[in-house]
Amino acid sequence: MSIADEIKASGLFDRDWYLATYRDVALSGIPPIAHFVRIGMKIGRNPGPKFDTRHYLSQVSSGDLEGMAPVMHFIRVGRAQGFAPIAVKQKTVGSPQVAKEPVANIARPAGAAKEVPSWVNPSVTFSQILRALEISKHPDAVAITCWDGGHNPIGRAKVLYDICKTGRKPVLFTYHFQEFSDVIWEPIADEDITVVQIPWAERAKFLKMIADCGIEFPTVWICKSRYPSFELAAHITGAETRVILDDDDNEEHFSRSKASTEKFYGRFSTSLTRYVASNLASRSAASVTLARKTGADIVRHCRRAVPEELASRTRTPGPQRIGFIGTVRPHKGVIEAARAIRDYREQRHRDVEFHVYGDFNPPTLKDELRALGVTVRDNIPSSELFETLQGFDVILTGYDAGGTDPEVTRYQISSKIGDGLAAGKPVLTPYYESVADLEDIEGLFLFTQDSFFGALDRALGHMSGVSLPEQFTYEYGFAVFEALEARADTGRSLDMLMQLRLDSDPLTAGTEPKNLVLVWKQQDAGLYGRRVDQLARSFRLRHPDTRVIILEIASQGTFDDYQKSSSSFVRDHALQLQDVPQKELRKKSPAGGVELHLIRSRSRAMVEKDLSTYMIDEGFYPGNTLLVLFPLHQLWEKCKAVFSAYQTIVDVVDNQLSWASNDAKREAYVSQYLDAISGGTELVFNSPVNMEFFRESGLLSGWLATGGTPRVIPNWYHQPPLPAAQMGAGTASRFGDRDGKTHLLYSGNMSDRFDWELIDSLARTDDYVIHLVGSAARQADRLQEVLENDQVVYWGILPETRLARLIGQVDIGIVPHTLTEVSKYMNPLKVEMYVSYGLPVVCTEIPGLAGHDGVHVCGSHEDFKSALERLAAHAGDPRQPHIPAAAVECERQYLELIEQCLRSLRRAADAG
Repeated sequence: MSIADEIKASGLFDRDWYLATYRDVALSGIPPIAHFVRIGMKIGRNPGPKFDTRHYLSQVSSGDLEGMAPVMHFIRVGRAQGFAPIAVKQKTVGSPQVAKEPVANIARPAGAAKEVPSWVNPSVTFSQILRALEISKHPDAVAITCWDGGHNPIGRAKVLYDICKTGRKPVLFTYHFQEFSDVIWEPIADEDITVVQIPWAERAKFLKMIADCGIEFPTVWICKSRYPSFELAAHITGAETRVILDDDDNEEHFSRSKASTEKFYGRFSTSLTRYVASNLASRSAASVTLARKTGADIVRHCRRAVPEELASRTRTPGPQRIGFIGTVRPHKGVIEAARAIRDYREQRHRDVEFHVYGDFNPPTLKDELRALGVTVRDNIPSSELFETLQGFDVILTGYDAGGTDPEVTRYQISSKIGDGLAAGKPVLTPYYESVADLEDIEGLFLFTQDSFFGALDRALGHMSGVSLPEQFTYEYGFAVFEALEARADTGRSLDMLMQLRLDSDPLTAGTEPKNLVLVWKQQDAGLYGRRVDQLARSFRLRHPDTRVIILEIASQGTFDDYQKSSSSFVRDHALQLQDVPQKELRKKSPAGGVELHLIRSRSRAMVEKDLSTYMIDEGFYPGNTLLVLFPLHQLWEKCKAVFSAYQTIVDVVDNQLSWASNDAKREAYVSQYLDAISGGTELVFNSPVNMEFFRESGLLSGWLATGGTPRVIPNWYHQPPLPAAQMGAGTASRFGDRDGKTHLLYSGNMSDRFDWELIDSLARTDDYVIHLVGSAARQADRLQEVLENDQVVYWGILPETRLARLIGQVDIGIVPHTLTEVSKYMNPLKVEMYVSYGLPVVCTEIPGLAGHDGVHVCGSHEDFKSALERLAAHAGDPRQPHIPAAAVECERQYLELIEQCLRSLRRAADAG
């Protein structure tokens, strides 16, 4: 069965959905299923609404895909192992199970390694911020801020998020304090939430990223009056932002705990939060008492009623079950409730069980409860919550043990009231002032210690008629939210809130983006004057106020391999290694102010994290940075998620498909080219032959279908801005002045495409001395053969500046290439270098050669030798260094293309 047949048989491919979602498909002329297999699957597209590639990759690491595309891994492996093809919001099938083993977090399958928490994985926060940037541009976007995402405060924020999702595009922003948890709060860990998780200890750089990206939301809903919630809100609030403040607890009272005294969320920050809150006119609260205290509108802990088929399911016969699900703390009275239920069972002779599930703190509460005959279980994932609730007869939200803190109970209302009513179950709730207004709700039973037995009797006998009251629905909560939004503060009234911004230097309107980052595919930037060096050098000279960076990315394994061969005279690894320390320091190069940067990751698995950290640390964001990508890159799969957020120029230098040694490598190369091209803003080729190959092979069909126009911009060469005495033009004499011979120079790769027969033939005459420069690692035997002749001198590998000196001392540059599947797509840059120093050039005939004055292209060995004889007669003539007009035009076209892309970045930022 073909891959296309497997996908169709799986039921995951939806032809109409695919055509409607990806408009370029229809224009490409490729059948939708074929397009998905050949292109879409390789660039991370979804086959239909039943499979979400991004969600699947949150469960399965790329290393576990075994080389398969995510959708194929799910069909062949993941489905059987229980991985989810899409985010599961609520489980509505299967028999109710009580006290079963905890269900594995959907984002971390059983047996898988624990996820790296966001506060030590900048790549997670980086991608989350970029997603928030896109959403913030929508007029209906809403941001909810929460002071910590690792424990229960985010539960209320999730309620506000769900309310907004009824009719808006919400994003939940939260800090992560390491003292609470290294991951998002477990009960909502499997929820499909658009969230930005910022590690508190590293917040300065992420908040600067938010500021530099210009992220401002039309509406911000601050969850809980804690300093970190306000600080987060300040960084996503603009002059026209509407701000609402929500409370569901007496936060000032909780801030006074001994453990949090000196924390940013502790007692010393309460005077400031109180003052900031007093300047906000639009407020919401979960309970009637909080609403009275703060002048707020009531927004309950809203829920959505469970589907009728689940609510009407008949429970398994047996003892009647009372359930508590939530944060298990001493003040919730669960120990006292367990004792009361034990007494009830004995005195009423009723067969009842008590089940307590949740987060136990302190953990010894578990042992105390078990000793009282209680069934305990850890946190219930939200996807399991309502199915679990169906296994109970009554939901208990807490118990008044006496001596509870009135500053808590006066204002607090349990979120589990909404859970129980949404599940169609009777709910038992301790009577406090905060819930007094709810006593008329059908199925809600308020009790005191003295009335507990009677309330439990009535609840256990109340088997029908329980439904979710209107005030607890998302629709009702959304109506209240819109009313709050309409009267929310904007402008100068938010000045106090804005004072909480950390120091930052955000982009200002009208400022041009100032960063050009050229991502080079090798580790030799700055060494040889390659195309990437020329582009960086030229743009920096034309725009000295722009940061121009050549970025290399490699894993430590690459340098370990280089080290093994660093003593080789025929390889360039020693040269590459000597520049590593300077590149890692990220200092400006003396060559035109171009910065040479290196990201050296400890392993391939760390690359995405290290690249994200680098972009954040350097302040390179989609709104201020243009990328130029040079495929093929050995770490493309690890980098492409980061690159995809940026506008990019894709520069296809040469044609590396011809370098593939087997079919598997060729497929990998095709996949990377498709990835890079499909994500590119502009597409550039170094030669017409190269572009035509890509066009005829179909690799451009998707890109052309979107209306893109690829460009051919051949090479040019600018001498590095170093003193003339160091360069070829400043050399006082030539080798030929001393020995009377004509000195020829070849510089470049001799491991392939090199005409050894021609060199051997030239070396047999006494007229020439042939100077060879470059790597010959794969042709060491042939090199050794020609070096048997005294007329051949091998210099090893030389950097650009040393090569320039050598150019000044020879007479003729030669390019003895054979026509191969490699050379026919090339546009040799060394020809441009020789011409710039006035060195005459003789070349064999290959398609990509530039036809400049002084460049002699020869169709045979005899023509090559004849051209050398003619030029040798004038070897002592003065040089005429120049840059040909055609090369100047190539440079102009490329620089104007970059300028155009940078301008479009600014327009996009202003429009956002």
